Amino acid sequence: MRLAKLATLAALVLPTSVPSPAREQGVKIDDLPAAVKQTVLEVSKGVKLRALTREVENGETFYEAELDVNGHTRDIIMDASGAIVLIEEKVDWSLVPRPSGQRSKRQPRAARFS
Repeated sequence: MRLAKLATLAALVLPTSVPSPAREQGVKIDDLPAAVKQTVLEVSKGVKLRALTREVENGETFYEAELDVNGHTRDIIMDASGAIVLIEEKVDWSLVPRPSGQRSKRQPRAARFS
């Protein structure tokens, strides 16, 4: 009997304690709020706009513009006011600088003073 009550309690509590997954849906530029549309038009000048999505995460609405910039992807995430909250960019790892401690395997020469 006690086990049945615990199982019932877990069935009621667990689904409400786990954050709900974000729901993403495609949108058209004309369906965006005015401030978001303005931001999208500004950030997409001179590049290809591949997709627009609207996502609700933990009750907050975000908009994502997927851009094609010189052959790689850049995602601009904005809140409902049109403010940019995140920029995700795909880059070639060979273009990323190594940390300064890894630039050279040579040991520095000892300084000589005459």
